[in-house]
Amino acid sequence: MPKGENYWNPYRWVTVSDEDVEYEVPNYHHNLRGLSGRIWCELKALTPLLIGAGQLRDTADVQVPNDHDDKVSNIEFVRYDHNDCPYIPATSLKGPIRALAEVVGNATVPFPKASVDRAHRLARGRSIINNVPQLETVARTFGYLHDKNVFAGLIRFSDAAFIESPQSPDDWQWYTIVVGQPKSSHRAFYPGYPASNKRKFYHHHPGVSDLNEAPDNIKQVANVRPAPPETRFKFTVGFTNLRNDELDLLLYCLKLEEQVTVELGTAALGRKANQSSVTLVGPLRHKIGGAKSHGAGSVHIQIMKMELCSDASARYRSGNATETLKLPQLKTELDKRTAPFCQRTDLTMNELRAMLIYTTEDPRRNIKYPDYNWFRTERNQNPKTELKPTL
Repeated sequence: MPKGENYWNPYRWVTVSDEDVEYEVPNYHHNLRGLSGRIWCELKALTPLLIGAGQLRDTADVQVPNDHDDKVSNIEFVRYDHNDCPYIPATSLKGPIRALAEVVGNATVPFPKASVDRAHRLARGRSIINNVPQLETVARTFGYLHDKNVFAGLIRFSDAAFIESPQSPDDWQWYTIVVGQPKSSHRAFYPGYPASNKRKFYHHHPGVSDLNEAPDNIKQVANVRPAPPETRFKFTVGFTNLRNDELDLLLYCLKLEEQVTVELGTAALGRKANQSSVTLVGPLRHKIGGAKSHGAGSVHIQIMKMELCSDASARYRSGNATETLKLPQLKTELDKRTAPFCQRTDLTMNELRAMLIYTTEDPRRNIKYPDYNWFRTERNQNPKTELKPTL
């Protein structure tokens, strides 16, 4: 929410760590060392979920809204060609989990032209120490590509297969939403650009079952067809040769915390100094996919089972070092491995919790982009409007 406005911008900043990035030699794929295994997960949509295919399967068979002209894009949930079943591509899962790991794990970003602080630019993900190439944590785990330097990474996400939905996918509802968003160079909307030491996170819209639709006077729109809340998918994450700290970070970013306490100060709430702050209690939840600013993308990921092998070479010695963890042993293992992150109280983690907490008690409502008149007016303002702080 810009200062002086009665609505909330769809996003907020999370400050990244100013500590130096740490490097180690990765466990290369030809080695049999470290931890290997597989994680079985289920994903449930808490709000509408849109993983867009970008085109209709067959316009003759699909009824879409006709309130706008023929140039409007029609975006369906992505489906397999062979059986027409909805699914979530592996890249749509791996990308958000990696982005979260970059913030939690104080890692570099994977994009060469990203406007980030010098310490977290892509080139800093790799270093030569004592004549030996080394990578930072997330680059070792998820992979690294810059110039001619390539490391494939040690984890593999599967596509998320459709399990069930409250309605048949052919009956999912269409919405007409505003598309496009202000570019990061738009100073009126992104005050202080470039926010090089911060990362953008979108607000949850707790309890929302429909998307915020476009006003009638907006022409830059698209028709979209998200999966409704309670739609469920399942996927796996395989890993090979991980160190303990690499697996711990991966598990935290998949599992998140089931109960946190977040205090939103008066400034963060847009209130006067003599008004009280608000304390929220609830779980952290992921935000993935498209149309996040319209209320889509809040999901709950649960780890259902984990296969853990501490000695990958055992299979070649007629041995078996693999352990399959299910509840309640699984919960004990996950709690132990994620505890160091849950116990952190630094600025990065506190701001991250403020953005990922999911509770219907959250007072940060009326979430939307401002209208065109706001942008036109703000373009001429000096100084520019500032956003409310995250905490």
